[in-house]
Amino acid sequence: MHRLSDRDFIKFNEKVVQAIMLTFLFETRIYYAKSEYPVEDGYIDVVLLKGSAGKPKFFAMIELKYISKGDYTDSLRDKKLEEAKNQILKYLKSEELKAITNMRKWAAVFCVDKCVAFEEVVFNTSQ
Repeated sequence: MHRLSDRDFIKFNEKVVQAIMLTFLFETRIYYAKSEYPVEDGYIDVVLLKGSAGKPKFFAMIELKYISKGDYTDSLRDKKLEEAKNQILKYLKSEELKAITNMRKWAAVFCVDKCVAFEEVVFNTSQ
């Protein structure tokens, strides 16, 4: 995203980050990338399921958050990261996802053209 013009960032938001990410993910045949994947308690921003080629070692979900440059603080970044992790926890209660044992989960927070927080989310299985 660092190659984009400053003008490209006018009205830039989470959906634009998601679209850019999906553009790259759609190129793989190992995974089938889905946007706004519906589950009982909401919509996962990006999910990677088994594609048409190969056998992936894991499946994945990515929950995205975006902060505009003018609003950015470390505190807000941390808050957005926690929001993303809490959404993932909520999504994991879905009956469909409970059946997938090798699902990896990531929370990502972007500010303009930078990923300011990216964390693999691991929950205690007793939660």
